[in-house]
Amino acid sequence: MPEGLAGGLLATASGSVAGCLLGCLPGFHIYGAGAAACVVFAASGCLSTPEVVPFATAALTSWSIVNALPAILLTAPDESATLIVQPSQVFCREGRGREAILLTAAGALCALPVLVAALPAATPLLAAMHNLLRPHYHWILWCLIVWLLMSEWPRARPIGPGGWRKVLAGWTGVGAGLATFVLSGFLGIILFHRPPVPASAAFQNLMPAFVGLFAVPGLILSCLSRARLPPQRERPVWGMEARVLLRGVGSGLLGGLVAAAVPAVTGGVGGLLAGHATGTRDERVFLVAQGACKAVYYIAGLLVFLLPQLGWTRGGAVWLLRPLVRDTGLAVFLSAAGAALIGAAFAFLALDGLSRLIARHAARLNLRLIAAASLALSVALTTALTGPWGLAITTVAAGIGLIPLVFGSRRLNALGVILLPVAINMSGWSPQVNSWLRLA
Repeated sequence: MPEGLAGGLLATASGSVAGCLLGCLPGFHIYGAGAAACVVFAASGCLSTPEVVPFATAALTSWSIVNALPAILLTAPDESATLIVQPSQVFCREGRGREAILLTAAGALCALPVLVAALPAATPLLAAMHNLLRPHYHWILWCLIVWLLMSEWPRARPIGPGGWRKVLAGWTGVGAGLATFVLSGFLGIILFHRPPVPASAAFQNLMPAFVGLFAVPGLILSCLSRARLPPQRERPVWGMEARVLLRGVGSGLLGGLVAAAVPAVTGGVGGLLAGHATGTRDERVFLVAQGACKAVYYIAGLLVFLLPQLGWTRGGAVWLLRPLVRDTGLAVFLSAAGAALIGAAFAFLALDGLSRLIARHAARLNLRLIAAASLALSVALTTALTGPWGLAITTVAAGIGLIPLVFGSRRLNALGVILLPVAINMSGWSPQVNSWLRLA
């Protein structure tokens, strides 16, 4: 076996195992561990480009699939998995948590081969569409923001006595969603234009905010809650027709590609767009689509960077890997594509065994202890990478992230932390914002 091939396979296997282990941690995002790993690799030079790319791709792929385990059973999702929480909670209450997990994994496992096979052939079309849409991304982003806010609906009972109490009840969730977007957007503007973190941690400028907005609030509530995981079936009841799988994978591919192509749009927004565009109503289709969307969003962003005809910079993984990847090309792309497929297959097998194990011992799990350990690990890693200012940002962001959980609004509104400042920047309003911040 050639030495380069052996090194690539070893890096792929190591990345798959690392991604699976990190994916089991509730509320823990792989970009945090990836930042620490990039610092170590850059300092030691222990990995070269032919090894870094398959290692990172396999780790990212396996994490994006296995992360469904804590996101569904422990209700601690990242920003790309917040949409699956409510449908999966229904599955968990019915003892079908393992079925929900495997549905999301099946979506990812079916979508990734389609992405890998179609991406090289679709490169000219993607490049032409990018050149066509580049002057219009700013107003497209503003339209997405308006649609995201308008799609937040009142959750009050539709029938009952009128009066100001009913108006207040109807506006509680909607107002909380608007407040979440505005406050997170203002935090994002500060982080983009006046980042308080040290220059040495500038590559992880947004990490403390994302940890505080999406990971910490759910973990805090899990620590305070006395809820137990209901008994779960060890064997999932599939009963899934081919049309369910095909429709879910198609919707997930559409959402993931939109998220990977449009700046500042994450997998959560892409999945929501695809669900509305395809009229998704079946919960099984929804879970398959969300699993496919999440995997495609993370991996497509990395693959379009490695294709020499595109070279787009999309997603946090690319920003972390750029200093370590010295060359791109077809060979590097093929190594990443192979690592993604191997990582997905490994993650699916691991997820099958892990979900069966948890289903068997669901009643014995101490969810509060697991959440407390994950919370301590997330805060410790954030502080180690970004210092005291990073911890302060996480604390502020956690207060904002608790708003939708307390008032029952959509957590996706917290993505204002990146949508609003990027939309302002793409619209050419950054000088005015800088002047305003300087006066403030």
